[in-house]
This record gives sequence, structure tokens and C-alpha cells, in this order.
Amino acid sequence: MSNERNVKGLLGTKLGMTQVWDENNRVIPVTVIQAGPCV
Repeated sequence: MSNERNVKGLLGTKLGMTQVWDENNRVIPVTVIQAGPCV
């Protein structure tokens, strides 16, 4: 048994919200984030 955790994250500034459509034409709300510069 392992005690390791694989944590993923993103640091950035929230610019706003928008929407995208999936393959079934459903609207999905998404957050727009400005991230970078990445080192």
C-alpha cells in the first residue's frame, strides 16, 4: 500500500465565464483562466 498522492492543480487568474457545446449540443459552462508563464 502506498501513501503517495498525485495532486494536480492550476494557478492562475479567473478572467470570466463562457460556454461550450458538447457532441450532443448540450451547453457546458466553463471558467476562463489566465495561467502562466509556466516554468
